[in-house]
Amino acid sequence: MIVIPPHALAPAHLLACSIPEVDASTGEKPWEARVWAEGEILAVPETQLRYKCLAPTQQPPSVYPQYWQLLGHTNRWEMFRHLSNAASVTASPLTFTLAPMRRFNAFFLRGVDAHHVTVVITVNGAEVRRVEKSLIARRSRTWSDYYFGGQYTEPSVVLHDLPPYSGAQITVTLTRAGGPVRVEQAAVGMSTWLGHAAWTPRNDALNFSNMDRDRWGGITLDPIKSAPTLRVRVVMPKDNAVKYLRVRQQLDAVPALWAALDGDTSDGYAEPLSVFGIYRRMPLDPSNVHEATGDIELESL
Repeated sequence: MIVIPPHALAPAHLLACSIPEVDASTGEKPWEARVWAEGEILAVPETQLRYKCLAPTQQPPSVYPQYWQLLGHTNRWEMFRHLSNAASVTASPLTFTLAPMRRFNAFFLRGVDAHHVTVVITVNGAEVRRVEKSLIARRSRTWSDYYFGGQYTEPSVVLHDLPPYSGAQITVTLTRAGGPVRVEQAAVGMSTWLGHAAWTPRNDALNFSNMDRDRWGGITLDPIKSAPTLRVRVVMPKDNAVKYLRVRQQLDAVPALWAALDGDTSDGYAEPLSVFGIYRRMPLDPSNVHEATGDIELESL
């Protein structure tokens, strides 16, 4: 099992992106000295935030915050800000180039809706690694599944064996035929191996939907997005116990990618056994003189 904490990205680290700073396709508008109407969306590139106007005003959110509702980050930056599960959405292709200014050996995408991805690592203008992958995932069990089962795509991309050059840049291109590209999280980081995932992990979900019945048995349903959870036991050499404890300390209330099958996203269990989120519990049991076990309880954003 590996964990990949994302490197923090500042505007200087994003060298290029096909999504503009102010994306008119999503209704975003730059600041103008005029009367803003109710419902208009203001994008502020300096803070990468966007706001919805609640009532006619001529003042920006920094002056009259009561007239503006914070919606989150701009469409360009949603996938690079990891404290929510909101997504960046744009027409195909989606391309961006990152220069993190620090070493990284892992890259991942979560919440992806695309058909193909190309990842290129360059150092001083020279290509040192290229990965091209189809994200179309068709697992047909019958002839009717093959012809009529529909098209599905892999929602995650995990690369954890990239060359860790100090000045590397990474360029990512996502394409989709017949629709927009969607990405919830995109990040680079340094992967840490925690141990071997044991059998009998458990994937569950926190259900926040409201389901109320009245006295006559009628039901009112208010569906709300659930939060997946994952419980995994890992077995590690005792020499890895200190690294396990260090990860627990560093990732207190810090979202990261946890992948029980390491970087294998083609396995049928890869998606159920990976989570981008936070740990709830992470006890360590030094069970014998050679190995230790850790029970990790994770909650997705």
